[in-house]
Amino acid sequence: MKKLLAILLTAGLLAACGSEETTTITPDEFKQIEEGMSVDDVKKVVGGEPESIREIDAAGMVEYEYVGENGIEDDSYVSLLFKDDKLDTVIERGIVTKSESIDPEKQNVEPIEKQEVERTDEIKEVVKDKVESDYDSTSIKEITVNEDAGKGEGYIVLAYLSFDAKNRSKTTKDMVTLYGQDLGATLADQPDINEVTVFWEAPYLKEGDTVYKLNMQRNGEGMSIESENFDQGVFD
Repeated sequence: MKKLLAILLTAGLLAACGSEETTTITPDEFKQIEEGMSVDDVKKVVGGEPESIREIDAAGMVEYEYVGENGIEDDSYVSLLFKDDKLDTVIERGIVTKSESIDPEKQNVEPIEKQEVERTDEIKEVVKDKVESDYDSTSIKEITVNEDAGKGEGYIVLAYLSFDAKNRSKTTKDMVTLYGQDLGATLADQPDINEVTVFWEAPYLKEGDTVYKLNMQRNGEGMSIESENFDQGVFD
């Protein structure tokens, strides 16, 4: 199962602690959880500690991830993100909502040659590995890597991604923002990448259109955000 909080380079892993035992979460318990609840409120509903607790330092959040029990899918889980001890974001997969199946053959990602690997293909593979290993409910539409003609050296990355979870607009906005910025931070470790632009679709909210565009450019050893564009018809 993918782990949501692997998305940030600064994320730290905390072991679930306390006297309470680790527990699972059922559909009935999930339906009782509401935004604004405290950690203790949630534990009272669910009956104990989550499978894992992780910090998102950059967002000032802590994630509690519960394994699902008796959900509509076998590998169901719920991720609860708390800010200042208040439940801010709820993400579920397979508890009460069936996740969208993704056909790998339909993802427009160029294969990596087994013999001589071009630098552009290496960069595409970095993007592909990051998305597939760390970003829940995300599929790849296309990855383009171009030489930076303006600077005469280095590369520009264009990543076309789709956030496929059936979540409300606030949750979707939070997740695509976090994932997009994290992808930029990951590619900043590649010193020859000068610019990254991430184009996000969210089919559950709006079919077939880009709802969020994030452009980042190199600033020293990192990437700085140059522009963000949200579809105002989707994100209020």
